[in-house]
Amino acid sequence: MSRPQQSKKPTKAQTALKDRILSEREKGNVVFWGLPGKLMGAKLDDIVRQPAEGLLYDLNRLEEISMTFISDPKWVNDFAVALTIRKLVEQRDTAERELTAERERGRRVRKETIEECAKECEHRAFLCHAHNEHGRGMERGMLDAAVYVRALSRAESAPAGGDE
Repeated sequence: MSRPQQSKKPTKAQTALKDRILSEREKGNVVFWGLPGKLMGAKLDDIVRQPAEGLLYDLNRLEEISMTFISDPKWVNDFAVALTIRKLVEQRDTAERELTAERERGRRVRKETIEECAKECEHRAFLCHAHNEHGRGMERGMLDAAVYVRALSRAESAPAGGDE
């Protein structure tokens, strides 16, 4: 099947539409046809955060819609775009879930490490105290270190802005 030939010279309306779309792209927006045949726009960052179904619906590229234009060879690429968008959204969502899980795991590991450090300081303070009188200064320093480490841990986990 051959592709339909486009006219050689765009009309003024086509040129104006192209200019608007390119201008909006420079602003980080995307322009698309809405349901009643009206041009609509959205921030590209916002539109790509949607689930695949919403994104394809907004762009009128659901697989079912693409197949209704079977007489136009462009439907094949529209269908391929829909499948590609679904896969990319799936990969994005998986990566976000994995990143969230990794951050949470990192927070737990860091909190456990800080607590272990504080306990080690307390243990060393006990050993200094038990050793002899000369260890009393060292004992106080180790206890202060344990308090300091725990205070850092609490400050790190407090919400921004000091709301706690």
